[in-house]
Parts: sequence; C-alpha cells; structure tokens
Amino acid sequence: MKNLASSNRTEKPMMPKNEYEKRLAKLRESMSVSGINIALLTQQRDIYYFTGTAVYSILVIPIDGEPILLVRINVDRAKRETWIKDIRFSQGMCTLAEALSSFNKGNIGIEKDVVSVSFYEQLIKNLPGFNFADVSPLVLAIRMLKSKPEINLIRKAAEISHLGFQKFAEIVEEGITEIELESEIEAAKKRVGHEGTMQFRTNNPGLSFGTLASGPNLTEVSGYWIAIIGKGPSSARPYGSSHRKIRRGDLVDVNHATVFQGYHSDEARMYVVGKPTAKQERIFSIVREAQKAAIEVIKPDIEVAQIYYSAEEIMKKHGYCEYFMAYGQYGVKYVGHGVGLEIDEPPLISPENKTILKPGMVLAIEPKVIIPKWGGMDLEDTVVVTEDGYEILTFTRRELIEV
Repeated sequence: MKNLASSNRTEKPMMPKNEYEKRLAKLRESMSVSGINIALLTQQRDIYYFTGTAVYSILVIPIDGEPILLVRINVDRAKRETWIKDIRFSQGMCTLAEALSSFNKGNIGIEKDVVSVSFYEQLIKNLPGFNFADVSPLVLAIRMLKSKPEINLIRKAAEISHLGFQKFAEIVEEGITEIELESEIEAAKKRVGHEGTMQFRTNNPGLSFGTLASGPNLTEVSGYWIAIIGKGPSSARPYGSSHRKIRRGDLVDVNHATVFQGYHSDEARMYVVGKPTAKQERIFSIVREAQKAAIEVIKPDIEVAQIYYSAEEIMKKHGYCEYFMAYGQYGVKYVGHGVGLEIDEPPLISPENKTILKPGMVLAIEPKVIIPKWGGMDLEDTVVVTEDGYEILTFTRRELIEV
C-alpha cells in the first residue's frame, strides 16, 4: 500500500491527455444535440473531471475552440495540474463576461442542480443576450461511464477500504466508542492514500467517514440519508458516529467511503461483538441473499430497475419487505447508487429507473434491513458493469463477522 500513498503525491494530471479529450468530445456531441453553444461549469467535481485540477475556478467549454479555465486562486498550480492551455486569472464575474464576449450569443449550459440563485442572477445581469439551459444531465451521463483508468482508481480505493475494516477488527473492544473507532479507521486509511471527506453533489451536509453505528443506533434515521446513518455526536450533527460505547452482544455497522485521487469506493460490513444470536444470523443471511441476487443480475443492456426487483424479491420471500431499506415514514424504494467522483452518482438503483446498464458503470449495491427496537443489517459492495456481466471491486469477506 505504500505505492498508493506515494502515487497520490503528484501535481500532474491523473489521466492521460487523450482521456480528457475524449470526455470533451463526448460533451460537445451532447451539447450539439441539445442546442447548447457554451458549457459553463462551476461544480468542483465536474471541473476536475474535464481538466485534472480542482482549484477554485470556472471552466468555459465552447462547442468549437479551446476551453478556457478561469482560476480564482493559485493559477500556477492549475498550470502544473491541467492539460488546458488557456488559463486565465479570474477576478469574478467581470472576467467571465470578458471571456464570453468573443463568442456569439446563444445558449449557455450551466449546472442548474448546483448553482446558487445569486450566481444565476449575476449571470443573467452580466451576460445579456445569452439564454441558460441545464448542462448537468449531459455531464452526469458522460461521467456515469467510467474508463479503465477511472476503474483502476476505484479499485485502489477499495484496497484502502479493506485496510480500514482490518483496522476495525484489530481495535474493537467493549468500552471503546463509535467515534474512537471511526477516528482510528480514518487515520489508518489516510496513511496509505485515502483523501478524507467524501464528495456530494448537493449542498446537503457531507460525511467525513460514512457511518459507524452500533446497538440501538442502528435504527436511528435522523440525518439527510434514508439508511442506517447513526445518531451522530450531537443535535447539531444528527448523523454518523456517536459517543456511545460498544457493548458485548452489539451489532456494529461499518459503512465507509474511501477516496483515492478523487474516486470513491463504497463498502459496508456487519460485525457482532461476541457470538451472534440466531435472529442476527438469520436476518444477515437474508440481506446477503438479497445482495447476491441484486449483483448477479447485473450485466449490460438490462434496466437498472431489475437490480432493485431482484433484491426486493428476496425480501418478499422471507417476509421482510416492511423493513427493507427502512421502515414507516422513511420507506423509500432503492437498493444502491452510482459511485465515482462523488459518493452518490447516477444511476439511482430504484424500481422507477429505466436506465440501461452499460459497461463501465460503477454501482454501490447496498440492501439493508432496519427493524424498530431491534436493530439493522447492512451489506454494501462496489461493482463495475463489464462487457459480459460484473466485477465486484470491494473484497472484505461478506459475513456477519465475529469480533
């Protein structure tokens, strides 16, 4: 794992130049179909995807001509990290307006799912004559299909993730708190290349780790995600690890993201402190059966919805649909999501999603059962769609692990 850590210390683009050129060509093709003349990207992960740098900047991509990177902070670093040639120091909206003044008026594509209202109002005020369309669906559709270099980075993130689970098994004991466990796992992963905070596209609060929940905290659904999310350390942060001490007989869910050179793996494993009860073993076996069914249906040219239905069918067979993924008012229909430069990307694996699977899609498959006043079971793996099926990238043993 030392090679992972050392290879993370670089200021060169993480991908070969032709990788970025392919991405740019795909975006321009989609822009042409959608009638967009210029793409204006401000979301950090989108900028990184097309440029290789995540410095504070705005990326202008005309349908013809060279892209322009307007950098607000650290132009010199941007020049070292990106393949883009036209890099300009930005002083804000006036610089953007000047950069766009040489283009014909038309439709500008902006990321409407993430731009603020105030920024949108400034665009309208400072760019008269332009119309604004939503470019996010085009960008996310391109990002959904990962190249071999991207998949290799996710694979390396999965290797680091496995070390995190090994660390948990080494240090867990009665009396240690959830937060102490999380801190030790996070430190162990960071020493070998994990970059820390996972990335979310929305402005919902993010997680620095994921979830480490035990005992009654497995049923606490109090954050911004419908999942086993934990109680959190305080009312100001009502999700994630808490100060609860681990006790004998506890179930513990360790669900963490690992980020390597911008790319995420997502993995969850269940532990029991001591010997599992018959009920704990039975419910875990159901969750594992549901995950196996969901994964085994994965192959090119099927609808995403089929993955969900395969897991749901197992829950129906065992009579656990009421507790599948959540319960009561929290019940939502999904069993996973895409993974890449953000921890949650398209496609959402739900019964309504008719997206067709294609090679290169990377999915997190995460069936779970949450039973009020009892607890929860979780199992998650990161899977890539291959030419003839699938490959599971995460590899910690898929068992109810005794510690």
